Formats: sequence, structure tokens, C-alpha cells
Amino acid sequence: MFKRQRETLTKYSDDFMSAERHYRRKAGDWRSIIQELHADRGMLLGSTQYNDMTGVERAESLGGIDHAIREAHSHIEELKVLRAMAVEVPHGFKHRAKIARKKVLALSDEALGVQE
Repeated sequence: MFKRQRETLTKYSDDFMSAERHYRRKAGDWRSIIQELHADRGMLLGSTQYNDMTGVERAESLGGIDHAIREAHSHIEELKVLRAMAVEVPHGFKHRAKIARKKVLALSDEALGVQE
């Protein structure tokens, strides 16, 4: 009986690792987009074109970039939800699976095999 439980937990650990690997790859892509958007926002604020704009034009241009930043953050949050729902665990394994998931979350990118 214990051998079967251990095999099942190993399977869930592998599934958790796969889900976490997928999340970190996708979230890393979105974080790099967010960095680029912040750089674009900073370049806009420092440009002479921005100083020549009226208040409404400034608000529209900054609003567009800020909307894109919020959208990227919402994609990361959606990925977190998908990661949490990726592995369905039977009721009897919930506590042990929670411990296994915490161990997987603590792993570094190198240990998971995530490459940038």
C-alpha cells in the first residue's frame, strides 16, 4: 500500500514540476515584455515629443502603455491560476500533494530545467 502511495506522489511531483516549468517559462516571457513596456514608458516620458503634447495626448499615450502593462500582469495572474489547476489531486492525497508542491515551488530554475 505504501509503495503505491509513494509511486502516486512521485507522479504528482513530476506533474507539479511540469506545470511549474511551463509557468516559469511563460511568466518569464511576460516579465520581459513588462520590462520593455516600462522602458518604452520611460523613453516616452523623457522625449521631446512628449513635452510638445497636450494633456489629452499625454494621457492617451501613457494610458496605452499602462493598459499594456496591466494586461501583461493579468496574463501572469492567469498563468498562476492555470498552474494551480493543472494537476488534479484526489482527496486522500491533498495534504501530501501540498507538501510536494511546496518543494517544487522552492526549486530553482536550473533544478527545474527552465532556460531563458
